[in-house]
Amino acid sequence: MVKYILAGSISPVFLAELLSRAVVSNNLEIIVSDKNKKVLATNRNTTPPLGKPETQVFPAKSHVNRELTWQGVTVDGSAVQVAASRSNLSGWIVRVAIPHSVTHGPVQRSLMLVAGGGLLLLGIGILIAIAFGRRISDPIAVLSEATARLERGEALQVPTSRISEVNRLASALEKANVNRTYAEEQLRSRYEEIKTIHQISQWVLSFDSLQSVLDAILEKAIQIGGFDIGSIRLLNNSREVFHAGSFHGYRDPANISHHHRSAKGPAAGMLGSRVIAERKSIVLENVDSSEGIRTLKREGVRSAVLVPIFTQEREVMGIIQLGSRTPREFSPDEIHFLKTVGTQMGVAVQKGYLYEKITNQSLSLEKSNKELEIRSWQQLVLGHLGHLALAQTNLSALFDETVFLVSQTLQTDHCEILERLPGGEEFLLRARDGKKAA
Repeated sequence: MVKYILAGSISPVFLAELLSRAVVSNNLEIIVSDKNKKVLATNRNTTPPLGKPETQVFPAKSHVNRELTWQGVTVDGSAVQVAASRSNLSGWIVRVAIPHSVTHGPVQRSLMLVAGGGLLLLGIGILIAIAFGRRISDPIAVLSEATARLERGEALQVPTSRISEVNRLASALEKANVNRTYAEEQLRSRYEEIKTIHQISQWVLSFDSLQSVLDAILEKAIQIGGFDIGSIRLLNNSREVFHAGSFHGYRDPANISHHHRSAKGPAAGMLGSRVIAERKSIVLENVDSSEGIRTLKREGVRSAVLVPIFTQEREVMGIIQLGSRTPREFSPDEIHFLKTVGTQMGVAVQKGYLYEKITNQSLSLEKSNKELEIRSWQQLVLGHLGHLALAQTNLSALFDETVFLVSQTLQTDHCEILERLPGGEEFLLRARDGKKAA
């Protein structure tokens, strides 16, 4: 049972002053209304008089629970964000309105700042990208041109870049160019060697004379190999003695006779006999420090190669000596080429010997045939003269026929028959053919 009631009153003016002090921003508008939605107080003096419906001040919700927020438009057309709170005891409602410009302005400004900053960063990024892009694209363009030059076989000049990857690629292109140049040189060298081998083969096939073929092969080997001096020494049939084959580039021709003639024994040259015995090439890149080959040393040779001359049956026919008066090294490809030349030369030598043998046999056979023909003719003449002697009664006619046939058979300029007179000191001419003897 309620016995006492505590009642109090608050002046609207005091309440409005209290609201004015509580507001921290001039952009806020606070309205206090009673449970009948009549305005009790506000923090602004521009609002309608107290006691008017709150809907005449700014939009209000028809029903407010404990707390509520919404968006609305004031009577003067301003968009606001409203928050309301209702007291359960008194039913009074406190509404706070904040203009959209206050609530959304910072966000919009932030968005604009963010967007502006993003565009600024984007512009800066584009400029940086262009700058770095040029730093990359320019070397790439240079590398592209270098690649085109490499394809055309031209010389490369790749500038240094600040980008390590580009430098590595440029270095790879330069190495590729060096390798390509080396490969092209090797191909040209192999082509010249193959061309030389083919030419030597043609010389061997179109055999004129062994000496001319040896001279041509030696001169070609010196030219292709870049040598200064060379010699070809062939073995005789006994394979124990060298005889001169071909010589080229000797400053003093007298040194040619200083080469060892013996291929075996104490008188043989050390290296020449080794080539014959071991059937392999000998490379001397420093002649001065090598034993033997005194003749080449007299000629000022600094580097030399000795190659055996082989037939297709691997029979040694002699040796090739090639020398350079400047120190040099010999690659395996060069040695292989000289071995091939030695084999081709062996075929030429073998063919020359065979040609010489056949020529001698042909001459001997021709001589034998000629002798046989002469003997046959002589026998025929003798038989004819015997028949005439038996059938002829006229000695003068027999004598004339005899001197004529003898002169024709023996191919003499003069022939005569003399009869010895009694006493033995004088002769009587009975028949004559040709001029009178002196």
